[in-house]
Amino acid sequence: MKFAGKFLYHSILSALGAVLLYVAGLRSPHVLILYTLCVFVCLTLILEIASGTRARRALMKEGYLTAVMNLVSRNKRRYGGYIVHLGVVSAFAAFGGGAFNVETQVTLKPGESMQIKGYTLRFESLSNYPTANKQTVAATLTLLKEGHEMGILVPEKSLYRGQDQPTTDVAIHSSFKEDVYAILAGYDKETVTFKILVNPLVSWLWTGGLLMALGTGIAMLPERRKRRKAVRFHAGVVEGV
Repeated sequence: MKFAGKFLYHSILSALGAVLLYVAGLRSPHVLILYTLCVFVCLTLILEIASGTRARRALMKEGYLTAVMNLVSRNKRRYGGYIVHLGVVSAFAAFGGGAFNVETQVTLKPGESMQIKGYTLRFESLSNYPTANKQTVAATLTLLKEGHEMGILVPEKSLYRGQDQPTTDVAIHSSFKEDVYAILAGYDKETVTFKILVNPLVSWLWTGGLLMALGTGIAMLPERRKRRKAVRFHAGVVEGV
């Protein structure tokens, strides 16, 4: 397929992706444009790799995994660069997810619950205990979604000996889709105040970083032909000496 045909094909698929995102509830113009561009770049890179894999399988009669590995090993800079670009797209998608961050502050008594973005957090108990070098206050929250328990969050405040201000330890529940943060903002004898945040696509940022590191590592590996030439050149120098 020629360049113009590929560009038109990828543009149409990206436009369909934008329509699906809009139907799914994405209304911010800036974020919609960002994600449409991300879809376009991802489609271009993935289909390019898929096209090279199909061509190699037809020529060399290899399996899919073997064809992909040999394709990358034969042109490390090119396909390493593709992987780096996929990492950049993942990171930009994560930044775009910041537009959907949700934050709230709530005061609860033991046994009470609150809802945020489809999650339910139930306040179970507050404990106060000393350790060797600090005094810690910890709140226990049960995180549920659609009635299913997702985990236990235990945000804390600790006052170290010799310090005037307590430190805050944030409790985090992470998933590929989003992260839930619980912060112990304050407390008294009967109630506890929590700051709750739900941030989408945080893990995509770390995934993007790993992809960029992987792609850079692949691109920096020496090509086979160049390595052979270097060995031959070295052997010739030794023989000349």
